[in-house]
This record gives sequence, structure tokens and C-alpha cells, in this order.
Amino acid sequence: HIAELLNNDLPAPQLRGMFFMKRAEIEQQLQEGQARLARVEARLKQIEQEGRLSDYEVVLKKIEPMMIASARQVVPALLDMQQYRRMLFAEVYDWLAQSALKSVASELVIYSNTEYTEQDIDTEVAVVVDKATLRSRMPPIAGRVRVRELPAVLTMASVIHQGYLQDVGQAISALFAWIGVHGYSACGAEREVHLFGRELDLTLLAPVVIEMQLPVEKTTP
Repeated sequence: HIAELLNNDLPAPQLRGMFFMKRAEIEQQLQEGQARLARVEARLKQIEQEGRLSDYEVVLKKIEPMMIASARQVVPALLDMQQYRRMLFAEVYDWLAQSALKSVASELVIYSNTEYTEQDIDTEVAVVVDKATLRSRMPPIAGRVRVRELPAVLTMASVIHQGYLQDVGQAISALFAWIGVHGYSACGAEREVHLFGRELDLTLLAPVVIEMQLPVEKTTP
């Protein structure tokens, strides 16, 4: 293909543009391949750890209500998650900047699907804002950004994941395994709390600290 282009005696700027486009295409393919490989490796780690004592410690705690600015989208597939989340977070932070507001706590992602799925994932990204500031000067809503109160949770099962973002599934598996063994069941949307900072500032394959939270209720004595 390259030889054919050269034989056509195309101008150098046109050739340069075509090669830049090809390079971008290959870089995108590499990134998608890395993401798929990371998910496969995470699944392999889960399989290897079956039957072993979990390294994750689950605790129960109460979560107070909080006011959030959020953007929500049904993500078509797990492979698209990073792209959609970054887009949604960008919208929320742009709205905060335009409204002269600041986040007052760790950002979070809320998953409202009633069971685990890798398709049509109901995803809401959110930042916590000060309720008193909103009462004094509620800025206009724009685009998909909405402001709402995230309700309190009397019994929240929580686990901390330290490592790579693609390995967070291990923490989720440990969380669900724990509530099953201890006679609890999920009764609300799963929350992912970013203790590492902003997702938009996260570099590829950088280690993270994430708290996974799941509202639960007692089902057995």
C-alpha cells in the first residue's frame, strides 16, 4: 500500500497527513488491545484466587446524604466505559467551572443496574458540591448535568481496592462474596468512590485507590 502511494507521486503534505491518520488508527487499536488484555488478566487473577481467603476487608458503615452534580448515560458495552466516563466527567467539571463551584469530596461513579452486566450499563458520574452554596446561588443547569441529593444509606458494605483500575473487579467480587456469606443482600445502586483524585487526570495503567460501596440489608439472622 505504501509503495502504491509513493508511485502515485503524491505531494509530501498529503502523504504526511495520510501517515498521521494511519498512526492514530494504529495507536487506537493498541489502546483497545491493551484494555482487552488488562480485562483478561483481571479475570485470570479472579479465577486463580477462587477458593482462597480474600485479601479484601469488608466493613459496614453509615453514609450521610450528599448533594451531587452528575451526568448519566447508558454505556453500550464495557469496552466503551472509559471513553463514556471521561466524556461525562468532562461535562460535569465544565459545568462546575462555569458555575464557579468546586467539588468538596471525592468524585464517584454510580451504577444503577440491578445485576452485573457488560452491556447497557446505567452509569452516572458525580462530584459532591456544597449544599449551602447551591441554596444561596443555584446556577442554571446545562446539558446532561443535573443536581440532586444522593440519599443516606444506613448500612453500606465497603471495600478498598489499591492497585490498577482494571483489577477493581476483584474487589467487587470480594464484596458480593462477603455479603452472601454474612447473610446480606444488595438493596441499592453500587457506588465507586475515587480516593485517588480526578479520573480525568489519571494516566493509563496508573495505580489507584478506590472504595467500592454497596447498600445492603440483612436477609438472614
